Amino acid sequence: MSLKSMLPAGLLILGGLFTPALADDAEELDALGKTFALGFWEKSPEQVLSTVHPALSKKGRDDNWRGTGQEMMEHLSPARLQILGRIYNHDDRLQKVDSPRVIVHEITGNAASIEMVNGEWYDFFTAVKINGEWSLLNCVYGGLDTYQSQSADEDSAAIDGVLTSYIAGLAGDKDRLEETLHIELERRQLGTTHGGASYIEPLAREALILDAGSFGVEENEARFTVHNFTARVASARVDAGPWSEQVQLMKLNGDWQIVNSFVL
Repeated sequence: MSLKSMLPAGLLILGGLFTPALADDAEELDALGKTFALGFWEKSPEQVLSTVHPALSKKGRDDNWRGTGQEMMEHLSPARLQILGRIYNHDDRLQKVDSPRVIVHEITGNAASIEMVNGEWYDFFTAVKINGEWSLLNCVYGGLDTYQSQSADEDSAAIDGVLTSYIAGLAGDKDRLEETLHIELERRQLGTTHGGASYIEPLAREALILDAGSFGVEENEARFTVHNFTARVASARVDAGPWSEQVQLMKLNGDWQIVNSFVL
């Protein structure tokens, strides 16, 4: 069931098979990821916000929430990014670290899975093309010191286990499905207005669980692809049969769960 691809640094798309349209999208996505990161270099919140969708779901991990020793998911909303864009590089230290590089893992229709890595942090993004323009929608991130997992085999097996359980859940096992989904899961897709414009349409976690088994998902035919993972977060694609989706996972207090999803 598992089809894993660990992609090396560089610009890779669909096994390196380019069409002119994909090449154009890849160039735009490369520029988008770098524009986002360099906005912090330049202390320009306007530049940072120009790359993200207003419905951005950007999630990281607080390792010691309020001194309790518990790991807690933290959210960086566009409003918080506006402040961080202005103050994050207040001491100009980013000028002394590696400039950002972008890896395009996958482009499928109006969605792409990309990774941005620089000298201080990394982001795993789902970018969406809405009304002709790419923007950053879903994200999990971490500090560069967590980019390499110290227990890679264990984390890889755990991520595979969560994605396997997720597929089994979609096929009808509601208990396994619920266990894989973080309580603050944000799951979205592109919707279309009456006028034909695209927008981000939220999909409820509760509805997904309640409808488990009604999607026509065949457990033995579904598969998943892990784009990359670190000590804290992971990015993957799930092909469930009736639909596919890009999912992002996070490790909290020892357990991996799906925290973001975009239905393709």
